[in-house]
Amino acid sequence: RLCRFCLGAVEDEVHALFDCLANTHLIDLRSNFLNDLTHRDPELRALVSNYTFMLKLVSSRGAVHIFAKFIFHVLRIFDETPRYFP
Repeated sequence: RLCRFCLGAVEDEVHALFDCLANTHLIDLRSNFLNDLTHRDPELRALVSNYTFMLKLVSSRGAVHIFAKFIFHVLRIFDETPRYFP
């Protein structure tokens, strides 16, 4: 399944949350989330893969509620756009 926004990458969780650069609302939401997260816990975003970062967020008591809210809003953006079927 290809991403409904960039039409080139596989639309998986990591791509939707951290990698896709083809939707301005998604980019703004991600930027705000990462800025908020960095202010709360600067060490959480280490030089790790996005998949590992996602696992760290889920296991962090201080970040999991912020991450859950971010996921909710990302999924809402994706739900507003029909899936892409090549």
